[in-house]
Amino acid sequence: MHLNRTPHYFIFTFCLLLTIPQPVESIEDWFTQGVAHLNAGRMDKAIETFTRSIEMIPHDYEAYNNRGIAYSHKGDPSQAEIDFSKALKINPDFYNAYLNRGIARQKQGLYSLALLDYGEAHRLKPSKQRPQVLLAWILVTSPDVRLQNGTLAI
Repeated sequence: MHLNRTPHYFIFTFCLLLTIPQPVESIEDWFTQGVAHLNAGRMDKAIETFTRSIEMIPHDYEAYNNRGIAYSHKGDPSQAEIDFSKALKINPDFYNAYLNRGIARQKQGLYSLALLDYGEAHRLKPSKQRPQVLLAWILVTSPDVRLQNGTLAI
């Protein structure tokens, strides 16, 4: 049996191929795709993609950090904290992971641990103001009166 391949058939096939997602070929592709999902607000896809990236390179601290950000945006700060901690285990001088873990801990009400993370982030990059602002915010607004210190916040 011979199939008649008209020009419409080839146009349809070409268009169909354009709509089928192409497989990701390298770790850079997985990471880049994860960042794209993260930036587009597709947190589940970002988590899935960074997980694949981590499976390929288990010591990729930036992939752990980015997956943690996705978990945090998804409303799961405890899972985010785990990923930020894994990133810090691999790279103990990773400023972003300290800052992000502090935020995740603050969201969980773990204010004293968040203070430690903000302090470490400040130690690593003293020129950055964000850790200082977040640290001061806890010192002023913490529901734990033992952590309140307006003088130190200023």
